[in-house]
Parts: sequence; structure tokens; C-alpha cells
Amino acid sequence: MTTLFQLGRYFLIASSRPGDLPANLQGLWAEGFSPPWNSDYHLNINLQMNYWPAEPANLAECALPLFELIESLRAPGRRTAQVHYGARGWVAHHITDVWGFTVPGDGPQWGLWPMGAAWLCQHLWEHYAFGGIGSSWRGGPTR
Repeated sequence: MTTLFQLGRYFLIASSRPGDLPANLQGLWAEGFSPPWNSDYHLNINLQMNYWPAEPANLAECALPLFELIESLRAPGRRTAQVHYGARGWVAHHITDVWGFTVPGDGPQWGLWPMGAAWLCQHLWEHYAFGGIGSSWRGGPTR
């Protein structure tokens, strides 16, 4: 069991470093020009599973690329919330990418799931709960 835990830590360290993109479904190991699921970010559990162990495994710095992605989704997500739902705040549906895709996509059976932003924010709370106010992420609300 210890070996599996350390292997998981290795995968997160290898695929998510400060200054890089967050780990996607295949991490660094995606091959070719057309990888499965377009090698994008699925917010209905896949991206979250990559980062669940970050705090408990003492790898908070590996979550920084995820936090930068979350920050980058806020502005397009505000527009999506306004246009699609007439709502304030921000929303992200089940898929996104590095260009800030937040609108429903990938068909109605999956695409009309507007909970991606809420699930992502759980990681921010976990980071705070583990690291407190002096945590390593310097992002935060912007106006």
C-alpha cells in the first residue's frame, strides 16, 4: 500500500508543477494529436480526482496549476452565468480547456451539468483547511 501511495505522489509531482498547466486526464503521457477525451479537463470528477491527494500527500505546491486554472475560468464563467442563466457569479460546465471554455458542451446528457465551478472551489477550501492563511497560493479574489 505504501508503494501505491508513493506512486500516486510521483504521478502528481510529474504531471503538475508550479508554472505549468494542471494535470489533465492523461497527464504528460498523452500520445498523438487526438488523445482520448481530447486531453481536456473534465470537471465532473476527472480533474478533481487528480488533485484529491495533493493536500493529504503534502504536495500543496502541485495544486498551484489547478488554482491558476480556476482563476482563469472566473471571467469567462461570469459571462456564461449571465448569458445562459441570467445569474451572477460564475459557472463552468463539465468540460473546460486552457482557453476558458465554460459553456455547456459535449451533448445535453453531459453538457448541461453546471456544477464544475462549485466542485473546483472545493479544492480551494481544502487548500485553506490544510494550509491556513499562510498557504502557498497567492491568488484570490480580484475585482
